[in-house]
Amino acid sequence: MPTSERLPRGKRGAELALGITLLARTTTALALVSWLTLRAPGWRDIFRGVALYALLDGGLALLTAVMFAAAHYRGGPVELVATTVVDAIVRLCLGFALLTLPAIAEVPMTVVPLFTVVGASAALLGAIGILSWAVAHLHREREHSVAYEAFFDPIPVIALVSIVIGARLALDPPSSAAQLRPLVAAGGIGVAIGFAIAAAGSLMEGLRARASVYRPQQPLPR
Repeated sequence: MPTSERLPRGKRGAELALGITLLARTTTALALVSWLTLRAPGWRDIFRGVALYALLDGGLALLTAVMFAAAHYRGGPVELVATTVVDAIVRLCLGFALLTLPAIAEVPMTVVPLFTVVGASAALLGAIGILSWAVAHLHREREHSVAYEAFFDPIPVIALVSIVIGARLALDPPSSAAQLRPLVAAGGIGVAIGFAIAAAGSLMEGLRARASVYRPQQPLPR
């Protein structure tokens, strides 16, 4: 009789949990973009909205890092998890600072350095993200479809968005709400696209593994 080999439950559960977490981050980014587009908030309100988004997404980013580690995401290196954790901490610190010290966004002497620091940090994390992604694909620990991984891997998309938006903030800081709104919205759209692609890949992987809970094996020849 043919026998069956049970696929690991932890892998299936981690992939599905990662997909749900990434969907939540997609929704959060789209909510920010929708609010910026429909409400057209002023300068102070933009920073308050960004602060709330940074706190919420920062918490989800920490959860994403846990899911990355649990799912051994794409066979990637430890640096990928570490970069996600650092990104989460930066978001949480930014959100906390903007909510507790709102005057930072109202004084030119502080808002320009703020844009510079945030932009440089985003660009640096983006560069590290791309490097980690490249290392993960050069040093794979298991066989898999290169096309599948490349299509669903979010790292290059999100990293490139971080580099472009970060460079724009650092080199040419916006001076009005009309300039700041489309810049933040563009970053939100790019991040949402990357997270949506990643969520689709993780959910499909988890569901595919779940559908193959028992993998039939060929009977041994007599």
